[in-house]
Amino acid sequence: MTAPVFVRKLGRRGHWGESTDQDQVARLRDAVEKVFHTPREPAISVYLVSTDEDLRRVALGMNAARGSLREAVPLVAFSPAEVQAAGIAMSQTLGDLPCAHANRLHYDWVATESQLLALCDAAMKASRVAGNCSQGMMKDALTEAQKEKCQTTGPEAPCQVAGCHNV
Repeated sequence: MTAPVFVRKLGRRGHWGESTDQDQVARLRDAVEKVFHTPREPAISVYLVSTDEDLRRVALGMNAARGSLREAVPLVAFSPAEVQAAGIAMSQTLGDLPCAHANRLHYDWVATESQLLALCDAAMKASRVAGNCSQGMMKDALTEAQKEKCQTTGPEAPCQVAGCHNV
């Protein structure tokens, strides 16, 4: 899959299911429930990532509310074309992560159950698997963010990333 892609954080990689699951209809319905309805939100929070740097900043930001910035981050990705084909309404809104760069990548989706089923069905038929930013990847991402003084790692000093407005 080529960038840009919308990414949605999963509670666990297993929430997406596997192509080897016996009942693919049940897998589809279960994935929609676990990926988009836990917890229930009026709008679905996603991030549009185009580069490895975007993904690194978003994943670190997602970990900011967790026990460690180094925790693995399971994700599933959807292409803009898949989202559009499903008819999902979206608006770009600021996220609530500590990193201003990551926040500018945030979108809210508003979708019906049938639109979410269509989206996941298309992704599953395209053999999409859940991705994972591993603990090792997150450790490297954290090291890089600390060098940049990214606000995700702590607000002690102004962020040194060009274009980041957390100063």
